[in-house]
Amino acid sequence: MVDFIISRKLTNSDELISRLESLPSYGNLIQNTDEPALFDDEQEPQSGLIDFIRRNSTAEPSTIDSPNIIGTEDSIEDDITTNETASTPITATNSADELRNQENDDNYELHLNLLKSRVKHLFILSENGKPVFTRYGDEDQLVTLMGVMQTLVSFAEIAQSSRLNYLKAGPCRIAFLHREPFVFVLVTHTNEHSMCLLQQLTYVYHQIISTLTLSRIKQKFNAQPNFDIRRWLSNAERKLLHNIIDMYEHDLGMLMTSARCLILPANIRGQIGQTVAQTIRGQQDMLFAIILAHGQLVSIARLRNYHLHPSDLYLLINLVNSTDAFKGVESWVPVCLPRFDPGGCFHAHISYLDDSCDVCLVLLTVNPEHFQILSDYKQVIHE
Repeated sequence: MVDFIISRKLTNSDELISRLESLPSYGNLIQNTDEPALFDDEQEPQSGLIDFIRRNSTAEPSTIDSPNIIGTEDSIEDDITTNETASTPITATNSADELRNQENDDNYELHLNLLKSRVKHLFILSENGKPVFTRYGDEDQLVTLMGVMQTLVSFAEIAQSSRLNYLKAGPCRIAFLHREPFVFVLVTHTNEHSMCLLQQLTYVYHQIISTLTLSRIKQKFNAQPNFDIRRWLSNAERKLLHNIIDMYEHDLGMLMTSARCLILPANIRGQIGQTVAQTIRGQQDMLFAIILAHGQLVSIARLRNYHLHPSDLYLLINLVNSTDAFKGVESWVPVCLPRFDPGGCFHAHISYLDDSCDVCLVLLTVNPEHFQILSDYKQVIHE
């Protein structure tokens, strides 16, 4: 079965079209009788759902569904330590100061020229104007520019009692998204609709929440409003932010908020779904079992009444595609799915079912002690 999935990677557009034309008509498809999954993209979900599930996971097991397609306490510890060093007075001549200022001005001009040469640029800053992330260049060289962005957002909220969402200046379009404690800014020269720009910023916001969890971020900023969140963003987290924008530019499913599914015959997909569902049946701590191939969805088995939002699925796909360390090993990773519960963490067992690392199995549980149980399930599914 795994070999069949691997062979489904279509690189020729004519072959793809021919396969689409050979699929049965919509009227002949088996209708999905599961309860509908309705998502309100305008309303953020409430925190605490994962804690509720964990507390009630000892109750009678729920029924596991295998539809066609459609966490625990925060375990990410703050291991940042601050080293205090005594400051040493430095004496500089006026000429040295002027030379340094000239060098800073030159660096700033270089970064501005870099920004002007890019078709699409992303900035993330805190509500206090501190730089957090820039898609291109060095955010430390863009402190002045980000301060202007923060001023624009604050002025609109204070003077006009409304949030600044969108600006248009000639061929340039600028979208803003204010989600405490961050401000996201997207500058583009493309002809994208303002709603598409806002959607991209929302994906970036959710990507940060997926890594750090909203409750952890708010708790830290409430205690330290001037905290530099970059201390928590390693190269791996920055890579995820870069890749989520790249994914949006190449995957139409993200624009449509729908899962991009690997093309398979209906009987094969059904067989895969039944195999996964039967394997994990009775495990009430495991909410989702997902099979991915070539960055596309193959099948999902889930606990009844719980649904995986497509945007959360793309965060998982981005995590898998961006992390080479998952290949060849069984990984145990805390991950937050903002559309499910922005304040809690699942524990994800991530592994590959083939030697070429094309078919990935993701098992999501609310129990941090079930690594071995999920590892056994993986072996059964693989066989």
